[in-house]
Amino acid sequence: MLLLRLPVLGGAYGVRFKEVARQIKDLANRANQATGQAQVIIETVQQSSREVLTEVVGSQLQVERVSASNNSLHLALSDLEQSALRVNESVNRLLGLAEEVNHKAYEIKHVTAQQKTSSSQSQISRRSSPANCQCFQTNRK
Repeated sequence: MLLLRLPVLGGAYGVRFKEVARQIKDLANRANQATGQAQVIIETVQQSSREVLTEVVGSQLQVERVSASNNSLHLALSDLEQSALRVNESVNRLLGLAEEVNHKAYEIKHVTAQQKTSSSQSQISRRSSPANCQCFQTNRK
């Protein structure tokens, strides 16, 4: 209030002082408004920061879950690969046994054919021998 009475008391200096006081008051009001606006901006930034932090934490949890799933999948694939290797080894052993059985069957077939040939030749020999021949038996009587 004292500042507003100075023009009356101080004449020309008082008028200037009153103008300076009005400008200071206007600057103070604008500074107060700017401070309010800055407060609103700061609160908005803080709220946005909290929301972003919530999203980051949620994303981090999802990444951890995906990583755990990836590790489980990796272990399952490793187990599957080991099983496939064991199956492959078993199949190779079975193929080896099948080849061995096939070879033995071929040998048996070959030996059987030889025995059959020998048996046929033996029967032919007995039939064609002079003791078994009817022509010789007839002549002897």
